[in-house]
Amino acid sequence: MIGKLSGIVDSKLKDGIILQVLGIGFIVNITNKLSTKFKIAENISLFIECKFKEDSVNMFGFTSLQEKECFCQLTKVRGISGKYAMRIMNALSVDELAKAISSANITLLATIPGIGRKTASRLVSDIGDNMDLGFLNNITEHNNIVNDAVGALNSLGHSIADAQKVVQNIYNNNKSITLEELISKSLSMMSCS
Repeated sequence: MIGKLSGIVDSKLKDGIILQVLGIGFIVNITNKLSTKFKIAENISLFIECKFKEDSVNMFGFTSLQEKECFCQLTKVRGISGKYAMRIMNALSVDELAKAISSANITLLATIPGIGRKTASRLVSDIGDNMDLGFLNNITEHNNIVNDAVGALNSLGHSIADAQKVVQNIYNNNKSITLEELISKSLSMMSCS
């Protein structure tokens, strides 16, 4: 499974980019908002989520683990494919989406192209009831050390949501902690639970 790709933006497509990594061009679906930030020949890194179908494999790229986790939660909702999840994330930031879901703002969600009231209601009920929106909190204040620690724990097999809770709790109690200490303490705390 591919978790992260780092390479050069080779070209832009309608719904994504071709990311050249060691001479291989990967088609990665990204939001239009993100596509406008990248320039051809720019060196970038993206967290990757792969979605498998009978006849294809689609890669979706994100600049943060929070965006990736948001995408994964959206695609768990019946009727929300990877392409629809990207449409939602193109229309609303992760923070705006979290607020809309937690406040059950179906009217706002239904304004997203392709998302009607029925699907908006399903988003609120499925995600709002079955998921702790904690990974979406404090998005703008999120520190790189926390992202790196969560990424390390995720690569060791821990879920992003669980890792986010533990890492954020430890980091909030000691903002001067090093990355190595944060990962170590998080691992020991997660092995105890």
